[in-house]
Amino acid sequence: MEFEIIFYIIFVTLLGIATLSWPVFGRVSMGRIEKRIMADGLPRPCDWDGAGFRIILYVGALTIPKFMFNEHDEEPGKVNPKLVNKYAKTYDRVLAWVFLSTLIGFTGMGLAMAPLGLVE
Repeated sequence: MEFEIIFYIIFVTLLGIATLSWPVFGRVSMGRIEKRIMADGLPRPCDWDGAGFRIILYVGALTIPKFMFNEHDEEPGKVNPKLVNKYAKTYDRVLAWVFLSTLIGFTGMGLAMAPLGLVE
C-alpha cells in the first residue's frame, strides 16, 4: 500500500510539472526564439500547427545531440536545430530538458503501472 502511494505521488508530480512546462516552454522559450529569428529577417523555423506539437520539435532541437541531425533537417518547413540553438538561451535549454525529462518520466511510470499491478 505504501509503495502505491509513493508511486502515485511521484507520477502526479511529474505529470503536473510536464503539464505546466508545456505551455511555459511554448510561450516563453519557443516564442522568444521565433521572434529573435524573425527579427533577423529569417523565416519562421516551423510552419504553424494548431495542436501545438511543434513544441516537441523545438525541445528535440535543443536536447538531442547535434550529430544526430542531418542535412534534411534544414529544409523549409522543418525546425532547423542549428538555427534554433543559435537563438536559444541557457534558460530555454533548461526548460526543454525539464519538459523532456518529466514527459519521459511520467510516460514511463504510466507504462509501468500494469506490470507492477497498480491497475486492474
